Amino acid sequence: MLSDMLIGSLPRYETKIPSSKKSLTFRPFLVRDEKTLLITLETSDKKETILTLINLIKNCYENIEDINELYMSDLEHLLLELRSKSIGDVVDFGVISNDGSEIDVSINLSEDIQVVGEYGDKEIDLGNNISCKFRHPKVKDFITENFDENNPDDFLKIMGKCLIEITNKEETINTENYSIQERIDFIESMNKKQFESVLDHFSNTPKLVTVKTYIEDGEEKQIRFEGLKDFFV
Repeated sequence: MLSDMLIGSLPRYETKIPSSKKSLTFRPFLVRDEKTLLITLETSDKKETILTLINLIKNCYENIEDINELYMSDLEHLLLELRSKSIGDVVDFGVISNDGSEIDVSINLSEDIQVVGEYGDKEIDLGNNISCKFRHPKVKDFITENFDENNPDDFLKIMGKCLIEITNKEETINTENYSIQERIDFIESMNKKQFESVLDHFSNTPKLVTVKTYIEDGEEKQIRFEGLKDFFV
């Protein structure tokens, strides 16, 4: 194909998956890739968005293995690396001030973005010789059905998928042998204190974040950017 000449001539770059530190090689995305990406980021269909992003990474990254096993922050990092090398490091925003004027704010994707949160599974002591272990959400948790982060039932499904072990005095139970609904029932049977401990784990899920400072009316203010839709402009 004629297009193969252009694709083959594109530069190659390297990056690392934040959670595993594994090195990957990638090329910049193409005009058609960018068009698809921008259309996808405008949709409210979470499942369709993630499936499109997975395909984009498969097209651009040469030595990536099972994308579905990546954490969501890994996926976001790989996409921001693509954006940085395909369009540029700097993303410009306009913050609307109290008087309606626009204040310019810029983010450097190579320097300003941090991964906030801790990787790894978390064992939570529920008391009475019972504990449970949760992992953080992965890409695979969001591609089987639509997910609304503001819907408590959808959030419980994600928590159920991330519950991997339950331990009592007699045994350690691998929850993969149980349905998602059975895992949700276990979570919903917790008391408030136990459930808050689980929520603390999920609030510490790794995410890409930056906080930028700007001046409005002589006063220093801050704005927080988080997630792909904030960074992909």
